[in-house]
Amino acid sequence: MKQLLSFFLLVLSLTTANAQSLTKYSSQGKIGFKNTSGEIVVPAQYDEVYEIGGDKYYCVELNHEKGVLDKKGKVILEPKYSFIWGFSEGLFSVEIYGEERKRGFADTTGKVVIPLIYQDAALFSEGICAVMKDNKKWGFIDKTGKEITEFKYDKLSSFSDGVAFGELAGKYGLIDKQGKEIVSLHPDGLEGFTKTFLDNVEKGKNTGHFIFDDYQSFSENLGAVKLKEKYGFIDKSGAIVIPIIYDRVESFYKGTAIVQLDKKMKIIDKTGKTIKDLKYSGFGFSREDVMNVKLDGKYGRIESATGKEIFPPVYSALQRFQKDMTAWAQLDGKWGMINKSGKVIVPFKYNEKDYLWDSDNLYKCRVDNKFCFFDEINKKELTEVKYDSIGKFKDGFVVVRKDNKFGYVDMLAKELVSPNYRYARAFSEGLGTALNDKNWLFVNKNGEEFPLIYNGVSNYNNVGSFHDGLCWVFFNDKAGYVNKKGKLVIALEYDAVWSFDGGIAKVQLDSKIGCIDLVGNEVIPIQYDKIDIDYNGIITAVLDGKEFYFNSKGQKTEKPKEDH
Repeated sequence: MKQLLSFFLLVLSLTTANAQSLTKYSSQGKIGFKNTSGEIVVPAQYDEVYEIGGDKYYCVELNHEKGVLDKKGKVILEPKYSFIWGFSEGLFSVEIYGEERKRGFADTTGKVVIPLIYQDAALFSEGICAVMKDNKKWGFIDKTGKEITEFKYDKLSSFSDGVAFGELAGKYGLIDKQGKEIVSLHPDGLEGFTKTFLDNVEKGKNTGHFIFDDYQSFSENLGAVKLKEKYGFIDKSGAIVIPIIYDRVESFYKGTAIVQLDKKMKIIDKTGKTIKDLKYSGFGFSREDVMNVKLDGKYGRIESATGKEIFPPVYSALQRFQKDMTAWAQLDGKWGMINKSGKVIVPFKYNEKDYLWDSDNLYKCRVDNKFCFFDEINKKELTEVKYDSIGKFKDGFVVVRKDNKFGYVDMLAKELVSPNYRYARAFSEGLGTALNDKNWLFVNKNGEEFPLIYNGVSNYNNVGSFHDGLCWVFFNDKAGYVNKKGKLVIALEYDAVWSFDGGIAKVQLDSKIGCIDLVGNEVIPIQYDKIDIDYNGIITAVLDGKEFYFNSKGQKTEKPKEDH
């Protein structure tokens, strides 16, 4: 009877889990979620979606603001933050931009539990977090926001094994969870260092100074430190327990550590005794119980604790582990993917692979002269290897080219418009600009086309993209601007024009340049030889070699002060 009950409970748990499983879907360049029955749970409204918090949550972006959903689609944090840096120990690190960026922490109920008052912040570890105040100095706080240390440090690490590293004046020392400096800064400064002092350090004497040049976080009660270009290990009292003699070291794992000395690698125990000599010339990324190693320009993998070879150095490149312990590798000039044990899970067939930023874990991968979209999470091609080129995502879509024709693809690799245009520009402000066999047109996020014809009769010679609601157009060597309905709102009277930015655009007439506003009024007269607009909206105009300065409204201003 108990076995039968257990069976039904298992079936129920699996059914419940499957019912709660969500899959992403796309519509109009946005992402939402459906359940396994295909029912919409979260409407397609987000511009970006990615996992945070060890795959427990989704960070979502809506209208340039970020929030958090759980894996059932429930809103945890409303999309109102400028950025969400991560999730640790039950708290989300959140940020809002105003006149200055400010960071704080919210819990899984959506409540802000540590106010957004800090200029920068790390993530929590062992109940403590490093944060930076307006004085540009770092200190530690606990989960109630209580300050554990003074805010005087140039840098602070996360806690590991009950201790953290702090930086003062370019040197590092230890701090405990009560905020006590285990290795403290010398009151006379670093100028007081002497050869005798350094000799005492190397002999393992704890002198009580912030003295180290670099560090690695503690593991198994030992931390790696660097001094005079060499590495060794200290304990939590700050005493050097393994001499600072190595060229490179890795943290301890299961009682051993891999070190390198004079281009030779070996495994040592916590006394510094050599356990095993290794044949490799160097080591790379490590995670969990495995490490990538190098020999004769090739990469392989070993067990970190024992040095046992998992697979020999055969790859010309072996990259950082993914969260599922898979990795990209290169063999005979081709890229593929392997798992933790070295089993090939994606064939070595790609000549090139590049992550597509602002997409949802998509890569573009090339085989010979053709590209496909590749899903790194599920390790599979989402399209055929058929495109001549794949551009960059913008406004939810990317321009693709096939057989010298252009089209649009969304963030889940779904074609909005198959490649059939003679040319296409990236989406901007909800519309793409394309050229078919006859004329220019706008394409919306449903794939619907809106022909763009001057006076309803003649084709434009060239059309740009939208900025501030307007798009430049050329007809018979004269330029103006149209709105999103295709109506000409600024007349075709200029020899050259630029896109609007912040409500202002450069225009050229008879070899002279000025600026106009969104209704075509001159805000800077068209009389200058050259005009530059910087990222702060400050405009520099040049006439006969003399510079004049304007703000974004076209008002004259003083020359901006240079940043030092």
